[in-house]
Amino acid sequence: MENTVLNMPLSQFIMIVIWSSIILVTIVVEIVVSGFYSLIIGLSAIPSLIIASLTRNSGLQITLEVLIFALIAALLNFLFFYYGKKYAIRKKEYPIISLVGMQGILNQKFDKPANNQVIGMLSVEGKLYRAKSIQEDLDFHEGQKVLIVDIEGNILIIDKLKNINHKEIE
Repeated sequence: MENTVLNMPLSQFIMIVIWSSIILVTIVVEIVVSGFYSLIIGLSAIPSLIIASLTRNSGLQITLEVLIFALIAALLNFLFFYYGKKYAIRKKEYPIISLVGMQGILNQKFDKPANNQVIGMLSVEGKLYRAKSIQEDLDFHEGQKVLIVDIEGNILIIDKLKNINHKEIE
């Protein structure tokens, strides 16, 4: 006679406990740590828990539960990380040197500085940068579109917009 717990075979009870424990542990880990990996493991254990609850476990049944768990985990990993990265909202991050050739809008103009110092704040793709003119005698006004021609440290060197090939701001 086979050992039983709660009117089910011991092997079935053990598998229900194992799958339930995996789900509970991954819920706790997901609460404590941000990320999707523990969520993927927890979601993958749910079908195996259902199978363990509805069927009498044999060696083949346990193998099927583990195989389904592994396949669903692999599938969810692929879906979350491949498509998740593809559709995640990301800001464009790039080195400041890639701004050369782009247009910006002069947000704030300072008084005409001596020695070609910083003349204002330039907005490029929603970010503000300090800017100075390529030539001392150029006059700029607030709201003017300008062309970024060079970079010195973290200060953008700007010129008046001419009919030349450049990258458009978004």
